Amino acid sequence: MVGGLALMRPDEGPYLNGMDVDELLLTTPELRDLTGAGLDLNGVPGMDSKQTVDDELLVGAAPPECQFVFRESAIFGPDVKQFHKTSFQTPPKQALLSEAAAAYVDAGTARHVFDNVAGLVKSCGDTSSAYVYDWTADAQTVRAESLGDCGRIYRLESTVLIEVTYCGYSQVVPNLVATRIASRVGTR
Repeated sequence: MVGGLALMRPDEGPYLNGMDVDELLLTTPELRDLTGAGLDLNGVPGMDSKQTVDDELLVGAAPPECQFVFRESAIFGPDVKQFHKTSFQTPPKQALLSEAAAAYVDAGTARHVFDNVAGLVKSCGDTSSAYVYDWTADAQTVRAESLGDCGRIYRLESTVLIEVTYCGYSQVVPNLVATRIASRVGTR
């Protein structure tokens, strides 16, 4: 027996009942099965992060309304408590897929971040830019399509903002990825 008080680690909180966001993301075998890519789907080296990443080299190429596409800090905001993003490629199909989950301290904070993302997507979609040429939004999901077969899905699930980005896959695949991640939020 040890005396003292139990303390919650700073990265844990009621937003995920002490769970790590890693437990929300799909595994490589799950994604291989879901995409139908089999062993052709692999992680992209260097594209796995536990904190948001801004790609300032690409920001300058985008119109101001669309620069958020390359600034994860603008998407997920400063109040992220846990974050994980990982990316996959399927070279024979020239396809890419990434999945991310950001956890917040409460549902209100997560809702505020989601509403901000919806506004960013709308502002970019109102330009003639190819970064968002079509988009839809409801109370839980924002879908943004880019030229070609690329796009992004943002989904709010309780205290978690989910992002799935894709190129080379039909919209069915990223929708399934986002739905499966969302289903894990309530079960963990």
